[in-house]
Amino acid sequence: MGSEKRKRSGESTNPKKKVVIDAPPLSATVSSVLRPKFCPPVIATAVGFQVPTNIPFHSYAPKNGAKSKSKQPESAAEKDFLLHSNAHRSMDYTVKSDEPRGKKPALNHFVGIYDPKTGKLEVVEAKKMTMRASVRARQGAAVTSGQRDNTQTMLQLKTDLGQTFGTKKAKKAIQENVLNAIAPQKNAGEEPAKIDAAARAMLNSVGEVTSTMSSREELQAVVDAAKPVPIANMEATEIQDVYDPKKIIGADILKLVPVREWQEKVQHKESIQVLSRFVAARVNRVAGNEEAVDRLRVLRYFYFVLLFYLHSKPGKARGTRTIAPREKLREFLAPAPEAVIESIRRKFSDRGEMRKFHVDLLITHCCVFASIIDNFEVDTQNLRDDLKIDQKTMNAYFQEIGGPKFSQVFVLCPVIDPPADLALATSPPPMPRHLGMPTEWGDKIRAFNMAEESTLQLEYRGRVAVLTICNERKLNAFNSAQYYDLAQKMREIATHDEVFTTVILAKGRYFSAGADVGVSREIAGDGKAVHKQVLQGFVAQNLNITHAFATHPKVLVVGLNGPVVGLTAALIAFADFIYCAPSTFLLTPFSSIGLVAEGGASRALALRLGPARANEALLMSRRIGSQDLERCGFVNAIFDEGDDVKFRARVLQEVDERLGDHLIGDSLIGIKKLVRKPELDILHTQNVHEVFAGLERFMTGVPQEEFAKLASGAKRHKL
Repeated sequence: MGSEKRKRSGESTNPKKKVVIDAPPLSATVSSVLRPKFCPPVIATAVGFQVPTNIPFHSYAPKNGAKSKSKQPESAAEKDFLLHSNAHRSMDYTVKSDEPRGKKPALNHFVGIYDPKTGKLEVVEAKKMTMRASVRARQGAAVTSGQRDNTQTMLQLKTDLGQTFGTKKAKKAIQENVLNAIAPQKNAGEEPAKIDAAARAMLNSVGEVTSTMSSREELQAVVDAAKPVPIANMEATEIQDVYDPKKIIGADILKLVPVREWQEKVQHKESIQVLSRFVAARVNRVAGNEEAVDRLRVLRYFYFVLLFYLHSKPGKARGTRTIAPREKLREFLAPAPEAVIESIRRKFSDRGEMRKFHVDLLITHCCVFASIIDNFEVDTQNLRDDLKIDQKTMNAYFQEIGGPKFSQVFVLCPVIDPPADLALATSPPPMPRHLGMPTEWGDKIRAFNMAEESTLQLEYRGRVAVLTICNERKLNAFNSAQYYDLAQKMREIATHDEVFTTVILAKGRYFSAGADVGVSREIAGDGKAVHKQVLQGFVAQNLNITHAFATHPKVLVVGLNGPVVGLTAALIAFADFIYCAPSTFLLTPFSSIGLVAEGGASRALALRLGPARANEALLMSRRIGSQDLERCGFVNAIFDEGDDVKFRARVLQEVDERLGDHLIGDSLIGIKKLVRKPELDILHTQNVHEVFAGLERFMTGVPQEEFAKLASGAKRHKL
């Protein structure tokens, strides 16, 4: 017995049958795609008005110009034409394409004709256009008036062009002009229009509002108050009254600054260890003066502020610095009381970050403190070294704290012999004071600089250190002492954590003519004496300078403004980026003067030039021009700027654009370290081999003879 499925209540027992309905096919087939050549269907859109359905249109097309077959439109949808109708009693209708004339539309449009019986679809390419309407009466009034304002007509034409072809910024400006336009008080040839009650009320309200506006002097005072400078007493008549430490620092905070430790150490003639050159040069004199306790407090507070700045690190955002946590600050600024630390932290930072405003505020405060400590005759050298900024920037900061009234007060030149009495003067000294350098002081400083630093100038520009060779009289040639100075400055730059790029530039026609040939006169005597002199001089010098360049941790950029010769040419091969002027050539004439490769040239220069060019340069002593240097990859680019000043500016611009704040400095240093690590052992080995091979050559006496011939003119130099 078979079991049947039980039926539910209400379920019909009648058999189910499918009903045939006369419906269109479920799918359509495209039978054809038509691309008309003359009159395509038009898909017109009207924005903001309704179009009557019984309006006829006439088509207009431009005259066919002499176009090549390749530029002829493929279909009618790409042709330029317009539709116009004046059949309406008061309106004219124009249908035009929004696409630029002669340009293919970015989007193709089609019209489909569907046959429901057959299920076939015919597709016809159409042209997308826009319909616009204009009132015929307004056009007629302009034509029949007979008087036209040419200026207004040109303005309207210019506005129409701006609305049609202008940029987004230009269109926005036109819209703002239309919104803020003031109606003319009279038309051409008519009497001035009378001001109605509404306009009179508006003018009265404007007068009431503007009567309470700030004057120009008040606005300037607000701007000056917002500058990142300490509080100044602009009513003061004496220079020492302009900046009061009790108002700048706070009387309560100033009393909390500890000074007894320094006073006792000075009395007992014990050394005071500080991280500031400015403080180290003044602490003994100020702490030894029992009447200058307030000035000693200012000096100690200045040191706390400087430590606060030096222990901050560059932030993620450009121009910002991240300060150390509170626990670290207590350690770095010890023995500063908690109130002093909090005062410094709140004044010069916000939420653990120093923005550009805070950095400028801190440096201007340091300039004011330095002025108070130095009796307003500031030795900027030590201050620049502590803050790691250049003289131009330092002058700008001093100009800010000087203000327009006291711009003739501060002396911004190094004081060679500072006065022994550091008490505040009761009146400005009679010396001419200005932000520039006085003539008599300028002569002293220039003489001092020529004696101490005639070849190299080191300047710190934020994350970039710029080292400039300036010995144009000798084509930037180096003697032993100057090569030693170059190595020391490279090592000094390496200690600056805020610097990530080192740039070496030169002034004049030559980047460097290599070693000064006058060095030959320093080597004389018998065999043992020569061996000792060369070992202590040539060997030690080359080991030192080559090691400084090979191990330099910063990204090294060299700008060759002209030829580079000898040992200097070998050293620049350690650079990461080299840019040169068209007049540059590289010359390593070791074989022509009886020497061997030096400065790591047998490895670093050979790798950078490639085997072919390296053999030409080292074995043949052949010049390698700028074009060949670029082809072989020795230089990254050639900058044709005309003179060395513009060339140096171009190199610094390239560094700022390519190695700027958009790159993480620590990553740059880390990548260079990884890239150079496999080569370091080989370079150190070659450096030792080179200097002792050079020692052997000097023992033969040949290099000394060749140097003597060059110095006397008996032998023509390859330069």
